[in-house]
Amino acid sequence: MSDLNRIIELTGDKKSYIDKECLLALKTSTVGPEESQSMMILKLSQGSNKQVNFRLASQMLKKLIVLGSDGHVFLTSDLIFYRGIMKFYLGNYKKAMDLWTKSYGLKQQIKEFSQQSNNSLISQQEQQERLISELDELEFEDRTYNMYEYYYNVAIATILNKQKRKGKELLNQLADQLQESFETTIRDFLAALDSTQTKSATIFPYSNRLCCIFPTFKIGNLETRLSFCLPRITPPSMNPEFDNKLIEGIQSTDVDNKPEAPWIRRNPDGVIFTENVQQVELDLRSESQKSQIDHNQEEENDDENSEQHQISINDDKITIEQRHQDDSTTYQTNYKKDIELLKQQLRLDRIVEQRLAKLK
Repeated sequence: MSDLNRIIELTGDKKSYIDKECLLALKTSTVGPEESQSMMILKLSQGSNKQVNFRLASQMLKKLIVLGSDGHVFLTSDLIFYRGIMKFYLGNYKKAMDLWTKSYGLKQQIKEFSQQSNNSLISQQEQQERLISELDELEFEDRTYNMYEYYYNVAIATILNKQKRKGKELLNQLADQLQESFETTIRDFLAALDSTQTKSATIFPYSNRLCCIFPTFKIGNLETRLSFCLPRITPPSMNPEFDNKLIEGIQSTDVDNKPEAPWIRRNPDGVIFTENVQQVELDLRSESQKSQIDHNQEEENDDENSEQHQISINDDKITIEQRHQDDSTTYQTNYKKDIELLKQQLRLDRIVEQRLAKLK
């Protein structure tokens, strides 16, 4: 409730105002205008000021109906229906039936209009689909009432308005329209109307619905309650929106001009944060530039080492060739000396010498 008050205060939204006042009227009918939720059960059990609360809630709803506008959550048909609930608990059953019939007629008109308009507007389409589902589907969540609950409530009010026979006929017609799963329930309900023993029975579910916090009542020896709930609350759009009109109204006087703190010192370059200024030479070259210079230097060193290595290989090659030539000359000289020495030792004849000579 406080959130709605804040929205109304900031935006002046008429739809939000209707939603807030409707909720306040429903709260007033159960816990009173000035009482907290924790006192609700005690209040209903004691029956204190029930009539006053229902009358006050009816007056609050009447003022909203006169506005002739829907809320974001509660439509005009919902407001009329809830006022019928207040009239029912005040004992004015004829007025309650008239209000419920008017509410149902509004929903029927919107339903017929939606079938002829080809859903031209998205906002209207969403509202129409909600009303159609509320009336035709046998569902009991996220809707004020459906078609079956409407006939049930009217039948109960008709019986209490001293028209029991007509009320039972309406219940029999309702039994023909309901699914087989409700057939046993409604037959037991009809039997309990004529029972001489005190019984408690309902046709439709009421747990965790708005009707469960309203008091029960008796029809003869049968204790029962009406069937209704709160309408569907459509979640708001999560797309962020910005109103440009908010900027148009902003002026320089809207900003507080606060003086600067006296301890802040300045110079032509800006604010002085410290007197302890240190001069540090920084190598502003990037890491990539440094790594490129190191890489080039390594390549130059590798080229120098490669040249020196090639020179060393050439020197070694020359030295090996010289050694090979010296060894060949020494070998020939020693061979001749060995031959002469053998000749002297063996003292061979000429034939042998000639054969040895051929070996040279």
